[in-house]
Amino acid sequence: MRLDPVALIGGREVPGKPEFVERHEGAEYHFESAESRAVFVADKGKYAAVDGGACGSMGPLSGVGDARRATVYQGKLYFFASDGCKATFLRDPGKCIEVAAAKPTGDAAATERAAELLDKLTAWCGGAEALKQLQTLEMTTTNVTKSGDKEWKNVRTTRIAFPDRFAERDAWNDSWWEFVSAGGVGGSKSHKESIALAESRRAAFVRWMLRHPIVLLKMRDRPGFVAMADEPKAESVPGDAVMQVWCAGALTRIAIRESDGSLLWIEFVGRDETLKIGTMRRVFTRFETVNGVRMPVEWKRIADDKEEKSEGRLDTCKAGVQFEEDVFRVAKEYER
Repeated sequence: MRLDPVALIGGREVPGKPEFVERHEGAEYHFESAESRAVFVADKGKYAAVDGGACGSMGPLSGVGDARRATVYQGKLYFFASDGCKATFLRDPGKCIEVAAAKPTGDAAATERAAELLDKLTAWCGGAEALKQLQTLEMTTTNVTKSGDKEWKNVRTTRIAFPDRFAERDAWNDSWWEFVSAGGVGGSKSHKESIALAESRRAAFVRWMLRHPIVLLKMRDRPGFVAMADEPKAESVPGDAVMQVWCAGALTRIAIRESDGSLLWIEFVGRDETLKIGTMRRVFTRFETVNGVRMPVEWKRIADDKEEKSEGRLDTCKAGVQFEEDVFRVAKEYER
């Protein structure tokens, strides 16, 4: 049963009728009356589901949830992929709701110190000229898992054309889905359909792309980029230097070795191959030089101060790839 979103946010559970339908950002809404639909159309920002209807438990980069599984939290409507997802959300919404970070603040000394640290990191990564020449990146990771008697091959391919075109595809055997952001417009594609992406989901995808240190360095001269020196935490090794870097709503703490500018780790609040939001740290363990730029290709993940550990890696990392234009094409509307 699809509930009327206008009534639901107003505190009433009223079934919608199939003759009163509105589609918005890929999600379908049913209403009890034409009048209710008109209220929705007049203020979709208030009544539409958060993140274009993506599962409220798994976050904006998950699949679209089911309008028949909905709840209202702090005046906002959320859809869920399953009853289990809904129950997880209701137990601890703060571990599920992803938001953009505020810009860090500091004095002129903190700004100057961060610029000094960024210069050191840039030099260690290969220098400003090498970074300037880096126009495209293609990175892949392959994993094979078993579920019962079936083997699943997952290939993740990330493609970037600087400064503002990003695409990431996850393929599982014969199925695949992909997020794209190109020039401020987002889309989601799969082996079945192509949809225009809700702006909040596109923004979340860009924040995910900005978790790569080299991508952050490439954004340094973009409007709105902010960097501030930060204080190392108690567990940091003497000689480490830490800064906060903000771009497009993604706030990342970056630690380098003061003596040579080498990249040690990054830290952010969000998801990192995890179902719940937490403080995520990637400690880099191996690097490769690609077209003159030193790239992190292996790291250890630490979630919420060592509660959860895992490893990440890139199997391939290529620069200077000429992408087909279709890679960054996005749908202008919902297409099946």
